Amino acid sequence: MQIVLYVNTDGCCCLLYLRMAAVLFEGLKVLLSRVLCARALSGAFGMCVLALLVLLAARLAQLLWKRKSLSCFSCPPQRNWFLGHMGIIRSDEVGLQELDELIRTYRHSCAWFLGPFYNLVRFFHPDYIKPLLLASASITYKDELFYGFMRPWLVGLQELDELIRTYRHSCAWFLGPFYNLVRFFHPDYIKPLLLASASITYKDELFYGFMRPWLGQGLLISNGKQWSRQRRLLTPAFHFDILKNYIHIFNSSTNIMHGKWRRLLAEGKNDFDMFEHVSLMTLDSLLKCTFSYDSHCQEKSSEYIAAIYELSDLVVKRQRCLPHHWGWLYKRTAEGQRFHRACEIVHNFTSSVIQERRSQFLHQEQTDSSTQTGTTGNKRRAVDFIEVLLLSKDENGEGLSNEEIKAQADTFMFAGHDTTASAISWVLYNLAMHQDYQDRCRSEINALLEDHDTEEFVWEDLSNLTFTTMCIKESMRLHPPVLALTRYYSQDMNVPGGRTVPEGAICLISVYGTHHNPDVWPNPEVYDPMRFDPDNQKQRSPYAFIPFSAGPRNCIGQNFAMAEIRVVLALTLRRFRVLAGSRSPDRLYVLTLKAEGGLPLMLEPLSPPQC
Repeated sequence: MQIVLYVNTDGCCCLLYLRMAAVLFEGLKVLLSRVLCARALSGAFGMCVLALLVLLAARLAQLLWKRKSLSCFSCPPQRNWFLGHMGIIRSDEVGLQELDELIRTYRHSCAWFLGPFYNLVRFFHPDYIKPLLLASASITYKDELFYGFMRPWLVGLQELDELIRTYRHSCAWFLGPFYNLVRFFHPDYIKPLLLASASITYKDELFYGFMRPWLGQGLLISNGKQWSRQRRLLTPAFHFDILKNYIHIFNSSTNIMHGKWRRLLAEGKNDFDMFEHVSLMTLDSLLKCTFSYDSHCQEKSSEYIAAIYELSDLVVKRQRCLPHHWGWLYKRTAEGQRFHRACEIVHNFTSSVIQERRSQFLHQEQTDSSTQTGTTGNKRRAVDFIEVLLLSKDENGEGLSNEEIKAQADTFMFAGHDTTASAISWVLYNLAMHQDYQDRCRSEINALLEDHDTEEFVWEDLSNLTFTTMCIKESMRLHPPVLALTRYYSQDMNVPGGRTVPEGAICLISVYGTHHNPDVWPNPEVYDPMRFDPDNQKQRSPYAFIPFSAGPRNCIGQNFAMAEIRVVLALTLRRFRVLAGSRSPDRLYVLTLKAEGGLPLMLEPLSPPQC
């Protein structure tokens, strides 16, 4: 888009204000005449409407007057008198090129109107920005238009801590005029909600609906009978006999990550963003476990991996932008189009794999046992997630369609990589901050591997990592990967204290709030693995620790996740000492709990392993 310079800008602005005022007051005149003449309106109601219209007119008049006060600044062409410059400059590469043109045209500054309510001045010359940046802090304020939307995420967790300390168990929460929620953060209150029958429990559209174009009607989002059927068909995929086959994949993917770390250390790098490295490792593992596909994503870029990252980011951005909640508007925006393209990449990859694997099954005889040893004595290839789904049959002998399998595979890839990466990254951070616990874990790990011929863990080893598992659980209490779950119910729900949640109200079950509730966890900000000593656990409600949810709709993949976390952590602590990074992290909650700007940690290789 070319931005044209008005020769007589001030004159154009004055004419624009007169036109705006004329249109506005003509419209108000017609509206007022209809209101006053409407026989259907009662006197009191008519006066209320009239008062609102007068207030609106006064507010708009005030804004028009303020716009006039900005007539000393050049005014670029607007979309129209009402929207002003809203949406003219985008946030992508094209938008930055348009911004370059704006700077070349107006040189130092210009007026900028975002709809009828926000009047701005843009500055892009040092002589103009100098007096603004040097102004006294006593007269300088951060505006709510840009910074107000960030406030819940920048300081939100500290505010949430204060909310928990103040209200103890629950509170009402209203998101604008459209969304009514109740927040719960006490085990006694969340228990009846999590234990409610799946037939009356529904995932709401406010938090989960934005993921539906990506994940389809997968297990995470589906409801009712559809969810029940899927849960029955997917349960065999997470049986212990199946999970055992994935342990060697966890070992292998961790070895690749550690090899990369050693190369970087040899090159002089010693400050690692754990989220970056661990997230690629968990994606590598999931692609192998789900599709038997080696993407080499830890070493080179992948269009499919990039699309998954982009979809996660776009879902968060959409949640935070109220106008984008309406699908018809979102799909017309640049971000909506990016979301659609990323969905196509993910869906095309998944569909092609499913189609190929289904074709293979049509030409080969299926065995009854997925891990049966053949006549040659060589063990059959480990069963992956797609294969289990292709072989699943319900009580009527009907299997899953390609579309249903695609939804489950996409859900598994989304839900399985980011949450696990968050859990691993934060436990490494917590152990870096508590070297005594790290040393105790390392001693347990090295003692376990003493009689092994290799460093590779097997399924039976995991149950012997007692203290290491306690450290993992305490980290997931202090830094839960998913901070909240939301549900609504098709009937009124009773909670303690004689309170009733009305049918259809969204219940936000705060995992973070429950894990940080001082009534449940004394000194909740302290990292103390002994909380999960078996004797101490007996004294607490089973709903005090819910990183994987609980009840009928708990996380079906929790044993898979815990197995991967234990293998990755054990191998890492055997080979490296993890140390605090270059800066203290600020927690950031997007779809999972991360750290703003990454989670830097330092690594010190241990060779030979130290006990």
